[in-house]
Amino acid sequence: WKMNTADRRETRLDELMTAVQRACILRAFVELDLPGALEIDKGSSVGDLADSVGALPELLERLLRGASALDLCVEEVGAWRLTDSGASLRRDEPDDTAGWVMLLTAPWMTLPWVSLADAVRTGEPAFPQVHGVGFWEFLAGHPAEAAAFDAALATEGTDRASDLHRATDLAGAITI
Repeated sequence: WKMNTADRRETRLDELMTAVQRACILRAFVELDLPGALEIDKGSSVGDLADSVGALPELLERLLRGASALDLCVEEVGAWRLTDSGASLRRDEPDDTAGWVMLLTAPWMTLPWVSLADAVRTGEPAFPQVHGVGFWEFLAGHPAEAAAFDAALATEGTDRASDLHRATDLAGAITI
């Protein structure tokens, strides 16, 4: 079966239009620490997960179904378990992808994007238009958001340093 051009275009537009909802499912999955509550090899029931993360079972099941559509978890015989993608969101992972999810999907980070068209029209940055101050001033006045920003960027530096270390042969180097 081959998808025609119109069907591909419609599918792509559907993906674009629902990107915010998918990001919100991802954020809720991380915020509730479902990656920490779910086990990779052994499944967990919705009831056990709901108790573990402090959620309503019927609503948690709906969230898990959405997360399953994003390949974060799967249901097998009434038990949910993490996929490899979902496991990468565990808080104990060294790259802290969960921290990046929480930063990039935070309302204070996403809200300025809603004003993108105004920024393009006026040339004025959206962040101060929405928050009343520039990005760095905002972080200076919001310690929790600044900590999340710093933590996410710190993992980026670690990743880049590790990549550089693997890619660079320093054998015999005396001074760098």
